[in-house]
Amino acid sequence: MATWYRETDFEEGYSVPYQVRLDRGGFCHLHCVHVSCLSVRILTCTHMMPTGDYIYAPVDDDDCIRRTAALPLPLRFGVGDRVKAAVDSGWQSGVISRIRYRDRDFHNGKRTVPYQIKLDIDNDMVYAPIDNDDFVMRHPSVQLRFKVGDRVDFLEHTKEAEWSTGTVTAVSTICTGRTVPYKIQPDNQLDEIFIHTDSNDWIKKSTSPHICRGELNGMIHVMSKTLIFNEEYEAAEEMLQERIGVLRSKIKSKEDWGDFEDDSGQASDVSYLKVDLSNFLVHLSEVYQAQAKLDKMKEVLDEALDLVEDSTDDNFKKHRLLNVASKLAIHAGLSSDKHSALDYLEESIVLAEETTESPRLYCFIMCMQVFR
Repeated sequence: MATWYRETDFEEGYSVPYQVRLDRGGFCHLHCVHVSCLSVRILTCTHMMPTGDYIYAPVDDDDCIRRTAALPLPLRFGVGDRVKAAVDSGWQSGVISRIRYRDRDFHNGKRTVPYQIKLDIDNDMVYAPIDNDDFVMRHPSVQLRFKVGDRVDFLEHTKEAEWSTGTVTAVSTICTGRTVPYKIQPDNQLDEIFIHTDSNDWIKKSTSPHICRGELNGMIHVMSKTLIFNEEYEAAEEMLQERIGVLRSKIKSKEDWGDFEDDSGQASDVSYLKVDLSNFLVHLSEVYQAQAKLDKMKEVLDEALDLVEDSTDDNFKKHRLLNVASKLAIHAGLSSDKHSALDYLEESIVLAEETTESPRLYCFIMCMQVFR
């Protein structure tokens, strides 16, 4: 953001090489600088840094700051877009006249700014030095093309970008300290992504059918069953462990950072993720059962049981408890633990009577599986 930066508590004549604006917040290990007339002392500490916050690099070396391989964020606006620009007199309406604008008056022509803006008042020309909400924002009269829940095809901002399909989960949301048009939940991954520009170059209406979360999870279960049937146990375990790993990471992220990371305010996301995690742990237990890895089977089922018992979704909680209890009964039977097998079987029978249309048939099948 700036070079040879000074803060008010720095002694006269001292400065640091860089001030940096964070693209993404979180818990950061920071090198803090203590400036005195004799030395610059670097201390390491940990802080929760909000997205868009400013830090500074006390020393210009790779231990403190280095060039990133990440792509620069795309510009939010194009030529002709209506915006509001921050000028000395306040916010003024105008139109983007040029992007990535360079003028010989900017640092001897060595600096490029995101936008040149033509103001409505007197057609004055100004520029936005940074593409964020401190300097330029979308004009209130401009309507976004999509709303929450719309199905869209989008181009993610990566080096190997390909068109993907997803659902809009938030509009006019904050990302990296600036308001961007959309947050999208892709069909093929758990992490939501941000779209910075409302144009057909980045986002357009999708004609692809929507695959809901339940359908996707069901497809993965069918695939794991098929792999188990074909005795491709390693492939089944790898597929399920990958999904489980993503879910664990997502849950930890949301629990650690809460609303700080999630701009949508949907606190229930964590409970849905835990439901999915418990289901995939049960699917993984089937892989271990097929390989007679009973210790691992018990381990993942115990974790699944804890997740289900802690859930607040009462509508289907008994169905999930039945699923886990029946697997634990099978495990106990395979382990020759008849006492535990009977306990879990009794619990399964009670749950089956409350949740299934044919509890007697279900109980017969369970007994056959446990005591075969």
